[in-house]
Amino acid sequence: MRRSANKPLFVDLSDQVMLLARVNALKGPICIEALMECPLNQTPEQIAQTTGQLAGVAKNQYSPAVCGIYPREALIRRATLDNAAKVKDPAYLPEFVRQQFKLDVVQYAIMVMNATQGTEFRIEKAVSKELLFCGAPRKQLQESQDRLLNYGLYPERMELSTLSTIGGLMHYTAWKGIKAPTLVLEITENQAQVLIFQGDMLDVARPMPHGFSSMYPLVQEQLGLKDVESARKLFSSNTFDFTEMGPLLLKKMLKELQATTGFYEVQTGQTIGQIFLNGLPDNLAWISRSLSRTLCVDVIQPDYAAWLPVLGVEVAPEVDVSKLGPRWFGLFALMGDYNNPLPLPADAKGQ
Repeated sequence: MRRSANKPLFVDLSDQVMLLARVNALKGPICIEALMECPLNQTPEQIAQTTGQLAGVAKNQYSPAVCGIYPREALIRRATLDNAAKVKDPAYLPEFVRQQFKLDVVQYAIMVMNATQGTEFRIEKAVSKELLFCGAPRKQLQESQDRLLNYGLYPERMELSTLSTIGGLMHYTAWKGIKAPTLVLEITENQAQVLIFQGDMLDVARPMPHGFSSMYPLVQEQLGLKDVESARKLFSSNTFDFTEMGPLLLKKMLKELQATTGFYEVQTGQTIGQIFLNGLPDNLAWISRSLSRTLCVDVIQPDYAAWLPVLGVEVAPEVDVSKLGPRWFGLFALMGDYNNPLPLPADAKGQ
C-alpha cells in the first residue's frame, strides 16, 4: 500500500523521456509548482529517487500521479457503424472490432466513445453511428503500470496520452478561434498515428506504417555510416541537423499524409489549416518544419502562459512555461477537465 505523499504529480511517459509536473492537487483548482524532464537512460531506482525528490516523499514511498502513456499497439480508430440498432446485441461490437481492426478483443482493453465530443458510448443511449474505438493490449497496460510503480509512481489514473492531447487541442483551438481542421501526427519508433479534427469532432483516426525506424536506413545510406544502429544514434542526438535531408527521410510518410489529407479535403470540402506533432522531441523539430512547408499548413506553437489559466490551471511565479515547446502539451492536457467548458475570450482570433 502506498502512503500519503507530500505533493502529487502529473506524468507524461514516452519511449524517449518522462515529463513531470508537481502540483498542489490532482483535481482543480490545480497549481503547477515545478516542472522536470527526466531522461530514461537511468536505472529504475535512480528514476524513482528523482520522482520522490520532486514530490517530496520519503524513500520507498510512492508518489500519487496522473499518468499519460503511449502503449506500442494502442488502438485509436474512427469507424462508422452500418446499423446503429445492432449495438443492442452484446456480441455485435466485439465482432465489429474483430473484423474491422483485425484484433483479438480478448487481449485488448477497449473503450468505445462517440466521435463527437469524446463522450462514452452507451448502448441504451446510442444516437450516433460515428464511433471512436480506443484501447491497448492488456499486457502492455500492465507493463506500463509496472513501469510506473518501478519509477516510484502510484498511478491514480492512467490515460492514453494521445486521447488527452486531442482533448486539449480541441480546447486550445476553440479558445484561439481556429476554425479550420487540424492535422495531428504522432510518430513513434515503428508507426505513426494520423488524426484530423475540426471543432469537437474527430474525423480521422488511423495508423500509418512509417515511424522513426523507417528513416534510419536512409540516414545510414546518405551519410555513409557503418550500420543502422549508428544511424539511429545520430538521428536521436542533437549533433546533426537533418533539415536538408527532411524531404527524403519523410518521403513515404508524406505520400500517405497527402493521400489522407487530400481524401479528407475532397470529402468534406474543408482545407486543413494547421498541423501539430505530438510528443516530438525538440531535436526533431525539423520534421514539423518540413511537413509544414510541404503540406502548406501552419505549425501550432502553443502559448502555455495564456492557455493554462483558461484551462483552469495556475502556474506558480517561479515556473516559466513561456519557452516550452509542443512536446509539453500532452502533460498539460492531462490536467484539463473538458466536461466543463470554460468561457472563451471574446477577442480570441487566429492562432
